Amino acid sequence: MELHLEGHGLVVRSPRPADAAAMAEAVRESQPLIGRYLVWAIADYGVTDAAQWCRVGDPVDGSRPMHVFDPAGTFLGGIGLHAPDLRNGKIELGYWTRASARGTGV
Repeated sequence: MELHLEGHGLVVRSPRPADAAAMAEAVRESQPLIGRYLVWAIADYGVTDAAQWCRVGDPVDGSRPMHVFDPAGTFLGGIGLHAPDLRNGKIELGYWTRASARGTGV
């Protein structure tokens, strides 16, 4: 199921295959900052890696990847909702912001 949210100058939506090149560029730009926290964010992260991520669809475990853009369509980062605990109404949220968008209110 496609999710799409807009507000406060941001667009947050489900990944699409067409996002792969922009995501790969953002990961490589940001790797020195995010690589120590996100093991998948390697220096040579490529379009093939991003394309695999963008095809995730609806994971069986209830986790949800999301992409963040500005209104012009510039890829700003990613959000992941993980480990849903429906019994207790909890979910983990992780995010990363591309290096050039840090400090801009994303």
